[in-house]
Amino acid sequence: MLTANDLNNNELIKIRMENNMREKLAYIPARHPKMDVIEIGSTLVVNSALPSDTFNTAFGGQIDGSTAKRVFDYYREKNFPMAWWVGPSSQTEYTDETLQAAGFNHDEYDVGMVANLLSLPEYSYPGQLEIKQCETDADFNDFGEVLSSIFAPYPEEAQVKRYYQQLHLVPAQDRPDLKLFVGYINGKAVSTAGLFLTDCAGIFDISTRPEERQKGYGTALFYRALEEAKSLGQQVSVLQASPDGLNIYKRFGFQQIGDFNVWSNAEALDA
Repeated sequence: MLTANDLNNNELIKIRMENNMREKLAYIPARHPKMDVIEIGSTLVVNSALPSDTFNTAFGGQIDGSTAKRVFDYYREKNFPMAWWVGPSSQTEYTDETLQAAGFNHDEYDVGMVANLLSLPEYSYPGQLEIKQCETDADFNDFGEVLSSIFAPYPEEAQVKRYYQQLHLVPAQDRPDLKLFVGYINGKAVSTAGLFLTDCAGIFDISTRPEERQKGYGTALFYRALEEAKSLGQQVSVLQASPDGLNIYKRFGFQQIGDFNVWSNAEALDA
């Protein structure tokens, strides 16, 4: 497990951050009876069995023309949208050109961030907010309902709901490293956070229903995931954030460390 002393080694942190994300993307699909995970070259390729670019993902690898074309064709044959996450170890001066030539379009830029959990600042939760770790089918459905709301009114909303409605097909004992949290106000699910554990603690899926934003609920769920990670002995936390969302994470000690680019096949499917 990474320790706070490892934070002085930026290259090590980048490698472990990428590994955390790669393993998280594959974690449920590799254990789910309807989903599939393969490798094309050294690139992770996930088939969620849903037409969803949230859950059909490729990750990293040494990206050459042959690999890029094979990944593109894999999803085109299924007529599935997908997202290819390219982290620091995969980005070269030729990567963008190679992916474009294969039919992908650049879709998103995110910033990798890291924090020392031993220096986690104090925080006061909103008094009326109840936070629950997901255990039952109903809990996972609530998680999916909230997370999907950020995609409304687009088709992805329905696919995100379906994904979490199927999560019960992976027994709890087979997914000990994934911990999901839902925040409730007067019984209404309003916000989510996800935690994935490797040798560092990855934070994912911080979301709040659009009508419940600007009330501190997302921050509370984010902090709850950090607290859980720290209680389990983790000292280093990582995440990927959009450039306009960095400040909230910096408040809790996160610092920028590497770039992630996301490539899409959606334009080719629409053609």
